[in-house]
Amino acid sequence: MSNRKGSGNAGAGGGNSDCPFCGKAKPDHEPIACNSRKGCAKCGTPEDHKASACNEPYFPYHSQLCDGCLAPNHEYSECHLKIEAPCRLCGHGGHTPTQLKKGGCPLLKGQKDQMDLPDEITDQFTKSYRQKYLERAVMASKTSSSPKGSPSKSSNTLKISLPDRSTPSKVVSPKGSPGKQALEEDSEEVDPFAAQRKNWRTAELNLAQLPNRTDQKTSISGTSDVKANFFAIQVTPQKAPNQLHKYSITVEYQKTQAAQTSTPEGENADTDLDTTERRKIKRERRRFLIERYFEHNVPSAVHWVTDFDSVVVSVGPLYPKERLGRVISARDLSGNTATSRPSPIELLVSVNSIQDDSHVDFESLKKYVSSKEPITNFNEQLKVLNIISWKNINDNNYLGTRVGSKFYPESAAEKQVRKSVEEKELYNIRPGFFSSMRPGDGSILLNVNTVCSAFYSPINLQTWMRSCWNGIHPKSRDFKLKLKGVRVTLKLHSNSRQWNIFDISDKIAHDTKFPDTEPKTRVTDHLNKTYPSYRSTIENRNSFCINVGGANKKTWYPADQLIIVDGQIAKDVMEGKYAKDMVNKAAKRPQQNKNSIMSLGLRDLGLSPLSNHYQAFGVKPVLKNNAMAMVEFQAPRLSAPKLLFADPKPALGIYEGSWNLIDVKSFAGQGTACNNLVVLAFLDYSVEIWIPEQKRAKTVQEFRSDIEQSVTALQTAINKYGLTQPMVKWGHSKPPDLKLRDGFRAKSQKALEDAFQALNMTPESISMMLVILPKRDLRFYAEVKRWADCVQGIPCACVTQEKLLKLIPSTQRVKGKIEEVKADKSLEANIWQINAKLKGTSHNIETSGFAKERLASGVVPSTMIVGADVTHPSKNLEYCPSIAGIVATEYDGSSHYLGSARLQTGRQEYIEDLTGMMCERVKAWFFNKDKQNPNKAQGKERLPKNILFYRDGVSESQYGMVAHEEKSQIFQGCQKALDDLKLDLTNKIERSVTWAPKITLIVVTKRHHARFYPAAFSYNPGDRKADPNLLAGTMVDKTIIDPHLWNFYLQSHHSALGTAKGAHYVVIFNDEPKYTAGEIQRITNNLCYTGQRATKLLSVCTPAQYADFLCDRLRCYMKPVWEGSYSILIEKDDKEKPVLDENGLPKYVADYKADTHLWKTSAASANGNPWGARLDNFMFYL
Repeated sequence: MSNRKGSGNAGAGGGNSDCPFCGKAKPDHEPIACNSRKGCAKCGTPEDHKASACNEPYFPYHSQLCDGCLAPNHEYSECHLKIEAPCRLCGHGGHTPTQLKKGGCPLLKGQKDQMDLPDEITDQFTKSYRQKYLERAVMASKTSSSPKGSPSKSSNTLKISLPDRSTPSKVVSPKGSPGKQALEEDSEEVDPFAAQRKNWRTAELNLAQLPNRTDQKTSISGTSDVKANFFAIQVTPQKAPNQLHKYSITVEYQKTQAAQTSTPEGENADTDLDTTERRKIKRERRRFLIERYFEHNVPSAVHWVTDFDSVVVSVGPLYPKERLGRVISARDLSGNTATSRPSPIELLVSVNSIQDDSHVDFESLKKYVSSKEPITNFNEQLKVLNIISWKNINDNNYLGTRVGSKFYPESAAEKQVRKSVEEKELYNIRPGFFSSMRPGDGSILLNVNTVCSAFYSPINLQTWMRSCWNGIHPKSRDFKLKLKGVRVTLKLHSNSRQWNIFDISDKIAHDTKFPDTEPKTRVTDHLNKTYPSYRSTIENRNSFCINVGGANKKTWYPADQLIIVDGQIAKDVMEGKYAKDMVNKAAKRPQQNKNSIMSLGLRDLGLSPLSNHYQAFGVKPVLKNNAMAMVEFQAPRLSAPKLLFADPKPALGIYEGSWNLIDVKSFAGQGTACNNLVVLAFLDYSVEIWIPEQKRAKTVQEFRSDIEQSVTALQTAINKYGLTQPMVKWGHSKPPDLKLRDGFRAKSQKALEDAFQALNMTPESISMMLVILPKRDLRFYAEVKRWADCVQGIPCACVTQEKLLKLIPSTQRVKGKIEEVKADKSLEANIWQINAKLKGTSHNIETSGFAKERLASGVVPSTMIVGADVTHPSKNLEYCPSIAGIVATEYDGSSHYLGSARLQTGRQEYIEDLTGMMCERVKAWFFNKDKQNPNKAQGKERLPKNILFYRDGVSESQYGMVAHEEKSQIFQGCQKALDDLKLDLTNKIERSVTWAPKITLIVVTKRHHARFYPAAFSYNPGDRKADPNLLAGTMVDKTIIDPHLWNFYLQSHHSALGTAKGAHYVVIFNDEPKYTAGEIQRITNNLCYTGQRATKLLSVCTPAQYADFLCDRLRCYMKPVWEGSYSILIEKDDKEKPVLDENGLPKYVADYKADTHLWKTSAASANGNPWGARLDNFMFYL
């Protein structure tokens, strides 16, 4: 926010001074009711000038004062003191006639287009007029007229190929060809969210810029010579006749001439086309048609490349003018000219030039990376470079597999070996590479990284399903979660047509019939008649029957006649042997990864050795000693803070990113006393604990005694760290059947209730609950957590009986062998979690190098630290809500982050009710402030002056989304909290008080492909010490960062496995001028040392990590829905879309919230969070 005098409070008459308007002494009257009140709503002072004469901008719409009376609780259009009518655009008063006559609203500053205003203008509108403007802008984007000579909005042309997220371009097509309508308009016709994305792109261009780095005073403990998996690329703009030309590939449906003339009068001629428009053309079919197109219409250019999707780039013209725009139908391309009847629509393919963007402009891209000059279409230029670099990979003769931006090299011999193994496996784990051209700090860079993915084995579908479900007929929901959308081919077809799996019949193939035939025909009978090669046998009659059509048009085939297409990445999270195989192949040491990139990765990209086509396109890599080389630079290592405990000893040392608690006697702070500990035991007595001297296994009673002895050891450990040794009460019950699918939540809850009721205790009387699980089982764990959190409202910790028994020495018989089990004290680390769950603080940190007034982490005083995340269900779960969660510190310097959670529209990326959750967190801070403030700050002084907000779970294409959708909600949440607090007079906040904290908003990205390696080491197989990761605290803020963003990479942790991956931090907004780039880096690093869950450093800063932990816990509550074993009836409209509520959100979200089986329980708090109200003030989610 602005540092304007008073921020509006001077004119509000806060404090005990005389009224600033008339001079009368208080409490004779309140300034807000003073008839002499006057002043400026911009600068917030009671000076005798109007806003029209003030040089300051207006406050943001959520923090404005009325232009007429300076009151904060209404806007000018609602004020009874207004003199002239409000401005019709911005809603403010005080605009002079001269201003309005010259160019309309003075906020426009001469800009004529009133439907395309940037946020910095619209955010100065009053709240209601801003809302009206945004509604008009969205409507204008949907109803804008087409250019002269182009089809209207009701045109029968569907543009399937849309431009990238950068500024759309217009396609110029010859007469009679498809693509006459502008792609920009079609994107809004096909996609109603185009206007929204346009706002996000605008917001992205206005993100916080990197401060002058010469002002940094970053405290470092050393530097490291670092290599990064990026390669510098030089581009040379080509001149005529070798200038690079760019063309658009258009794949579209168009009504045939016969259909246009033969439609009977009164019938809807658009019906068939509308149905086809809704059918998405699959990527594989697009590629097939485009490949055939270039075979039929061979380009004239010698050098040309394409992504076989939407773009072609050539050196010189691709075609002579007379051949450009040639239209070929899909029937002709497929060679299928015979048809039983004329089709009313045809799928057409053409290649067209692009107006205003027909030449590739590498010069502007060079300026973009070498200066602060922004360009709007830099992603288009990078896309061209990506297509050039993938020429070999996109070729039909490429032996490997390509998926998105990843490719998986494989020789013919390797493929043969893989296929021999796949016949017995569900999945095959394959290493590969990711590549992408990116803007660097001063140069264009090619990022190449190793990846590892699980693929469906390309085997018979019947074989796959029998292996997956042990021969049992799967239910539809289980089947769709694993296989919906997977591509298959039909063995009976001579061509290679691919189908997408939609669903499974509840009957075998012989009993499944086609519903729209009379008499109804069996699937097996139809195959016997249609395909001579099909022979009906007992085995194939009993095959699973698969729908490869859709919900309305079912197409049935037996699973034993379907083959899974090779090269499809599995949707499942790998478990068991596949998870181990994934880890083994993915966990390569730094130099292993580097060597793999330098050999296989660069080979397939045509860079080692260098392919000739790069030179033709004016592209070449920067070589070092005549060879490809990764970029290399020095990276600072940020200083580690000291860890302080309650002991008067020196601070605890950190070794390889972790610390040992052996010499620690007491935590830094104790929370709620753990007076009693309830233990609910669900034991598996089949585990044999051997007594060697007696040559027998222990009895059930002896086994239970060992468990009780282990809990006693846990009690002792609790007491060791200065905590109250609790009284222990036991409850026992038989665990539920862990193999049960349906009704597992009800069965689990009954088992938990049986164990709990035997205690005869109320939830409020229990300090802590420990649940002993029979074995590691994520489903039962989820049910335990949901029951403890939402039904009982008790802090809960879980441990398996195997881990618990390791607290005492024993002898076990495992698979017939006798094994000695030594006492293992590592479980004492769980005491950290118990202490944190009970509001205790394990340790504090101490730093140096900041100003004296800073807090331990380096933040300015009165700063609330917030973390936020969103988690989504599987893509195969239709109309299932996503979950958003935020955590925030409860008072200044606190290590406790309290949470808020909401269900929201499924797969919605931005947080829909961030306003409500921020309101909760601000009010929690307000009421918890007294715990840290012995002077009992009053009123507004109990509110945070600053908010440091870390947003997790955002990709690099969504920075604008966060800036546009979520930044304003943070301010709105603060304003809502203030308004709510004003309603209670005991809070001592006057109605005239205004408050807007300074906000720093940072996005945290974990899913990126930047990796950093020590430059001085070479790979030595088998010697981990000779192939180390970089040390914790390594920070990168140059060379490979985006030059137009305030961003940096931080490897804050120590990685003993594989190659370390740090987090990428991007500053979206910074309202706190005291924070330099170096200070934000140090603060973020310091926060990685404050985690209370384990005795090691976090790979991302604590607020972001805790938000992720909270979302993991929330997934437990929705697990029956997300695993497909439970669902509710979705109310739909006549177009089969979910019904919306009065707020324009899907009604199913509210229905899921109200479901007591999932989210809403009798113990839940009234604020919308699903857990018990008692847990509102606990970090129960750790």
